[in-house]
Amino acid sequence: MRGFAHRGDSVDYPENTMLAFKKALETGIKGIELDVHLSKDNELVVIHDENTERTYTEKFEIKDTQYHIIDNLTPRRELFKKTNDCNICVLEDVLDILETYSDVVLNIELKTDVHPYEGIEKRVIDLVHRYEMEDRIIISSFNHDSLLRCQSIDKNLLYSPLYYKYEEDMVQKAVDNKFYALHVSLMVLMQNRDVVAQAQENGLKVNVYTVNDPKHMRMLQQANVDGIFTDDPKLFLEIF
Repeated sequence: MRGFAHRGDSVDYPENTMLAFKKALETGIKGIELDVHLSKDNELVVIHDENTERTYTEKFEIKDTQYHIIDNLTPRRELFKKTNDCNICVLEDVLDILETYSDVVLNIELKTDVHPYEGIEKRVIDLVHRYEMEDRIIISSFNHDSLLRCQSIDKNLLYSPLYYKYEEDMVQKAVDNKFYALHVSLMVLMQNRDVVAQAQENGLKVNVYTVNDPKHMRMLQQANVDGIFTDDPKLFLEIF
């Protein structure tokens, strides 16, 4: 089973920052997950929300702001207000450090479910090609049309639709669209544990988010899922 550090080692460090990613990689975890938005000047900004307010002390809407305006904000987490590597980074920064971790898979979530960010799909795929990381990138999104746009650009990369709630046709849709995996919340399995076997019988992987309880991790191991997203990579490695 592969563990993915969800927004890096986000239990101990500010999420989606270079510090969180570096600390996650130091644990030996074999997967990293991050979120990508598009700034006003078309930079691939690594942040979860559509604006900076929750994680930084000032509020800027990513889509309306040039990257240089938000690249040196102060994080809200008190211990890290003056810490290096806690600034908002761009996707290229993360790919730079992953070049030396050739066995680590990166999951890039396209945050196109609120704003479509026209052109974000091609920008992400072009960057993946530039770094020659096609064999260890998964692109996911709650906006499944965004994944179809990705496929029209490069059908050979790995794409995974995200689901928060169980949907009866989720496996069939993924098969029909030639997706790689289902990325589902723990709640999906609580609603229907059979989805794991159904997906795997149809050639799909099943990766589950976001799991920080050892009991739930062990339950998912028994359910034979392929991967777990966790805020606590050290905990995952202690169990597995």
